[in-house]
Amino acid sequence: MVLAAYPEQARLHKLGLSLDVKTRWNSTFEMLSRSLELKEAINLLIKSDSSLSKFELSPCEWERVDLIVSLLRPLQEATDHLCTSKYPSLTDVLPIYYGLKIQITNAAEKAKGCCDQFKRRRSF
Repeated sequence: MVLAAYPEQARLHKLGLSLDVKTRWNSTFEMLSRSLELKEAINLLIKSDSSLSKFELSPCEWERVDLIVSLLRPLQEATDHLCTSKYPSLTDVLPIYYGLKIQITNAAEKAKGCCDQFKRRRSF
């Protein structure tokens, strides 16, 4: 296997890619997060098999994946926190709500910059 020549990536091959499940929003987070974790191994695999080249992501596309993961991570953490709490109360929910509002606003600002850069690259 190609990864045998790359010990660091071979360690990662035990992790499988997660699939997106349309009925579970957090599966998108898990899929993209795992893809970022396995980015080097994925790129090595694609480079080793020319039939996979159509699946290769550009650096800009990887940036967008990273941006989406950074947007979804706080939502995943809030979901985990609220789902593990036996009796979530308003004292739990309000700080999470306000924290999410701030994080999403910050991510949206960051996304604007990323999208503007993407549009400029595409306009050539």
